Amino acid sequence: MFLFASAYGLARLHACHLYVHPWIIVDLRTTFKINLNQTPVNILHNLAEFENRTDIFRRYSACTLFGDLFKIPLPQNYTRYELVGFYQAFGYFDRFRKEIDQLFEFNSDTVKLITPFVEEMIKSVWNYSVNFYANNSRVTHDTLKSFLQHPPSTLQRVTWIGVHIRRGDFLTFFKIDTSTSYLNWAINYYRQRYVNCRFLIASDDKSYVKQHLGNFSDVFITPSIFFQGHDLAALALAEHSILTAGTYSWWTAWLAGGNVVHDLNYPVPFQNCIKEHYFPPWFLFPHNSSSKRWAPPPS
Repeated sequence: MFLFASAYGLARLHACHLYVHPWIIVDLRTTFKINLNQTPVNILHNLAEFENRTDIFRRYSACTLFGDLFKIPLPQNYTRYELVGFYQAFGYFDRFRKEIDQLFEFNSDTVKLITPFVEEMIKSVWNYSVNFYANNSRVTHDTLKSFLQHPPSTLQRVTWIGVHIRRGDFLTFFKIDTSTSYLNWAINYYRQRYVNCRFLIASDDKSYVKQHLGNFSDVFITPSIFFQGHDLAALALAEHSILTAGTYSWWTAWLAGGNVVHDLNYPVPFQNCIKEHYFPPWFLFPHNSSSKRWAPPPS
């Protein structure tokens, strides 16, 4: 998502052509609409135009914000520029946020799958029955989000907080682990700041979530049938977010909007990410995190 959004943002900034490999589009369209034909960017579709060229400038970035990419006009050797790596710096596309949000609009299949879960939450919170597809075949993600954040006037207002807990490969590859004390601190932070909070939690380790947070009456955990795109769509329904680590967490908060609380353990030092390049200024970092953080191996 970062690579695609950064490529789009740079193409948009410089009014240049954009080529995105088809496999990237196919992958993104399993969750999002990605309708590039309705954007101001000129899209190239023929890979043969690039395969044998020797004048393409290729540059790797993990999360570096290259200042020279914002020069207008671009340096002459950047006439054909290929993004290699990840380009996980929001500055590449921040000025075109509305267009990025439109590209990352959830497709109908994703919305249809998460809708029963949303209806169950509504029933649990408000004892209110709703069938979104009963009289409307064009239910969108905004339809669901609007109901949750602005329910009928007879129902009490609820503040929805999305929580993403990344474990899995991060426990072994990055050797980091978010602590339950951080999660409880972040949850209590929102409970104290807003009235009538509900927490919508997704994770790649749902048994861990059920064990440590499943007993709270204000917590909802996404079902095990959800894949990554479904969890992402569910978390984007929230008004505010609690994040642990990883770019998946980052994008759940970007798509949700609102305030963000993030653990201190990511990015790890060897990624060489400048905090201001990776995190938007509205991300908050508690000082009392006791999570396991990356440490260099003993020499």
